Amino acid sequence: MQLATAAMEALGVLMLMGAFGWWMRARGLVTSASMPVLSAIALDFALPCLVFTVIVDRFRPLEMPGWHRLPLAWAGFTVVALPLSLLAGFAARRRVRAEFRASCFYQNALFLPLAMLTGMYGADSKEVAQLFLAAFLFPAMLFNTSGIFFGRGAKIDWRKTAHPVLFATVAAVALAMAGRPALVPSFAMRAMRQVGAVSVPLVLLMLGARMREEVEHGGPVYWREIAAFVLIRNIAFPLFFIGALRALGIGGEAGFLVMIQAAMPPVTAAPVVIEREGGNVSFAGQLMLAGYGAALVSIPLSFSLFAAAGISW
Repeated sequence: MQLATAAMEALGVLMLMGAFGWWMRARGLVTSASMPVLSAIALDFALPCLVFTVIVDRFRPLEMPGWHRLPLAWAGFTVVALPLSLLAGFAARRRVRAEFRASCFYQNALFLPLAMLTGMYGADSKEVAQLFLAAFLFPAMLFNTSGIFFGRGAKIDWRKTAHPVLFATVAAVALAMAGRPALVPSFAMRAMRQVGAVSVPLVLLMLGARMREEVEHGGPVYWREIAAFVLIRNIAFPLFFIGALRALGIGGEAGFLVMIQAAMPPVTAAPVVIEREGGNVSFAGQLMLAGYGAALVSIPLSFSLFAAAGISW
């Protein structure tokens, strides 16, 4: 119960910050032209600074003997989620089936869990470091595999693969494994911590602004698919993975992170990726809005069920 309460309180803070972004977009303080710039600052500069400093500060291989299981757990989750997402697509009409499947598969792997774990445990906690260690390959996967849902197959884009988050993670892990975190000057660490601190608020403001922008796009509302998506992605996915974790006896940090991944709504970049693939961006925006709205209830419920299942973490 304490876990669910902490998750609910953290989610409330996040949604309020997102509401600020919604309001800023409605007032014209954030424009369509400024959003890519602000998002780039948050994701390509501030977030890598946060990743680097948290891992250097908190990652101690000898104190986390099972740390290598974290990226394996994320990879295992991804492998299982793909066929589930493909199967879920049959709940949607053919003309929007690809968008439905992509929105199911690409969850908010980093940014919403980061904000939640920051609210629950602190920005420099070991839980945040474990999240980065687990899901650091998600951005590369997102931008290189989206074509498989639209009949184009996977295509490697090295500009997207070589993301600053990847470099920051590899560099920080290398320093930690070598036992040389002190090689980074203290003034540089302080500067990066302060820059990294703006990443979560800025990402959440942009999330609210992007959701407002999707509402402004208009278009027909796909009520049937929206209802099916909430039932499948917000309810069925976390239930399935919590049951699988219990049945397989997988707990600890790996089990906790798998549960978090399963409970997350679609990644905020889903409409952008789907538009790039020639898909229905209005429909993708509707699924994103529905997923985040339902998350206010479904995420605390998932945390409650995870705790009730007796899975150690």
